[in-house]
Amino acid sequence: MEIAALNDRLLENYVPLRALTADHLATLMREHHIDTVLAGKTLFDIGDNDRCYVYLLHGTVVLENAMGDERVLSHDALECRFPLEHRQPRTMKAVAKTDCSIIRFDAAMLDNMLCYDQAADSIKLEVTEQPELGEQARWILALLDSNLVHKVPPVNLRDVVGSFKARAVAAGEVIVRQGDVGDACYYLKSGEAAVSVDQDGQVREVAVLPAGRFFGEDALVNDTVRNATVTMKTAGELLTLSKTDFIRLLHRPECAWVGLGDARQAVEKGAVWVDVRTQDEFDAGHVAGAFHLPLSLLRLKSRLMDPAKAYVLYCNSGRRSAIAEHLLKTAGFAQVKALKNGFENYPDAERASFLAESGDPKLGKG
Repeated sequence: MEIAALNDRLLENYVPLRALTADHLATLMREHHIDTVLAGKTLFDIGDNDRCYVYLLHGTVVLENAMGDERVLSHDALECRFPLEHRQPRTMKAVAKTDCSIIRFDAAMLDNMLCYDQAADSIKLEVTEQPELGEQARWILALLDSNLVHKVPPVNLRDVVGSFKARAVAAGEVIVRQGDVGDACYYLKSGEAAVSVDQDGQVREVAVLPAGRFFGEDALVNDTVRNATVTMKTAGELLTLSKTDFIRLLHRPECAWVGLGDARQAVEKGAVWVDVRTQDEFDAGHVAGAFHLPLSLLRLKSRLMDPAKAYVLYCNSGRRSAIAEHLLKTAGFAQVKALKNGFENYPDAERASFLAESGDPKLGKG
């Protein structure tokens, strides 16, 4: 199967891949390839810690646990919309019953992309709900799609927006100069700017930047010198992010973590489980009694929560729940903690009594 022909299918069928943006999915596809596993060969074994998500594209596999119990899965089974038994270390062995096609993704890379996309979606939703932002909304949305913020931990995305400083600029003013060390990046809120390069003493204009464009982020992100000079062609307004603020934004804020045992005790005393994963992941299995708060819809659904209550947030790895913990704390929820390492990293014996295969729990404000 060709990768190009697989993209649409991944978007439509595989979880949580279909929650990614097209750009992030394309990045995953460029860095991974499809493998053929011959009948009788092992895909992974009990105890493996390969840190990969493995999807079955074609064929049939046999999954076997430590007790010798077997389960046969064909690629068209609904369960194969999800990665095969992806908990680490692996608790099951997978053997190809027929010749199979599989694709592997680095679990941390996929999870980081998912965190970013869902955090960005939450902010975009917040922006669209505030028509009073006017022109400011356009640059915030452009910022969320820029190369700059992909380097910033998703938990800090909201803080990036507030770290840009506005200043007026005059026609003819040089904003960045070729060869200088990058100490800031810019968003051209209004006006036009010329981009020029000096090659062996010959200066030539290579582009004109219209309003609505970011520039200067490459030198800032990669800590290199400027590869071009940018000069204002007209008067305008810039939004500037300094290197000092950028470095600050690279540091993750402290998260209030809690282990599974302490989380159980908190829930017994009245705290509420909160699942911040996607709808597909939630529907496939969640903690009994959990309130579903997808990270991408946090601003909307958190209105159903009571700031006076205590909450324990969870996801697969802990990354998304850490973001949700920060956003909820910022919104005034003081008693919020995130399950350390994610729910799937705990042994079956510790998880079994919490799991529900289905349900639509509601959360009141009482």
